[in-house]
Amino acid sequence: MRRLNKLILLIFIVVGSILRVYNIGFQNFWTEEAYSLNMSSLPIIDLVFKSFASDFNPPLYYIFAHLSLLLTNGYDVAIRYPSVIAGVLLIPAMFYLGKQYKDELTGLYCAGLTTIILPFIYYSQFGRAYAMSLLCFTIALILYLRLKDGDNHIDIQILFWIIVVVNLYVHLFALIPLSLICLDLLMDRKNWLCGISAAIVSLPLVGMLVSVLSTRTHNMYDYGATPLQMAFLTFPEFFNTIFLNIVALAFVGVWLYRSKINNILVVITIVTLIVGVVGAEITPMFPRYLMSAAIVILLFCCVGITELTTILNRKTGIDLTYVVMIGVFAVFIWMMLPNLESHYFVQQYVG
Repeated sequence: MRRLNKLILLIFIVVGSILRVYNIGFQNFWTEEAYSLNMSSLPIIDLVFKSFASDFNPPLYYIFAHLSLLLTNGYDVAIRYPSVIAGVLLIPAMFYLGKQYKDELTGLYCAGLTTIILPFIYYSQFGRAYAMSLLCFTIALILYLRLKDGDNHIDIQILFWIIVVVNLYVHLFALIPLSLICLDLLMDRKNWLCGISAAIVSLPLVGMLVSVLSTRTHNMYDYGATPLQMAFLTFPEFFNTIFLNIVALAFVGVWLYRSKINNILVVITIVTLIVGVVGAEITPMFPRYLMSAAIVILLFCCVGITELTTILNRKTGIDLTYVVMIGVFAVFIWMMLPNLESHYFVQQYVG
């Protein structure tokens, strides 16, 4: 790894940490966070039992939030700390995802955009499991790419399946893309022993999943997005005001960079989005439940930027790599600046 790239990645991590810690207690608790606080305040055994008995969310985030409350003597904002840590760790994880998929430059763009995109910041300051789920999914995706590239060491296989199980115990809605990834590995690499073991460990979640699909209907709960809203609001929810830029560049990345894993990731992303839209007719859905798809879309976007940069360098005969990088981030930050300012300095809701 080049020294300059190491420095850039370090800058992204430092800036990302500041953005995720700064004014973390400014916004009042939203309804979901208030529920997280109530659950996390229970003894661990009680919160685990209640999570499986009457909640629709796995207990792992509540456990981390409970420990965070203990370490801070009950400071309620501490339920957001696990999200902060996960959100910061997501930055280097995205770098390694881009590097594993293509190269270091792609990794830098993945890390940099993760650093500044408002929804990634927002959910890193939100006392729910979304940021932690994104981190687990990204790590699982890195390991999946390594396995697909032929790295079949037993430690990589075991670690992949452990991360899959952890991800499911963090957030159920990662089940859609994870199931497709696992199915591909089982058919390709025949890792049946690891897969069966992971399925057995995940069995306690089956009842929760059935409850989500059969109980949480629009007749009982007056919330959730309609299928039409899921179709039109998902990308803005993922990427804020730069969603058109991200989606357009993702199409460019898919078109210009034809890797052997490309089509699989495209199918996984499309199926995840379709299930989210269709699922809104069955159970309350929100675009944020599909945030794992944002990881793949952002990866394709960064591939598109690096491919266009390569073409530009070749056409001009000049290495404009870092000039383009500065320009891309300058434009994206400028486009998001009003919403970033609003997030930090304008109270969005009343607790």
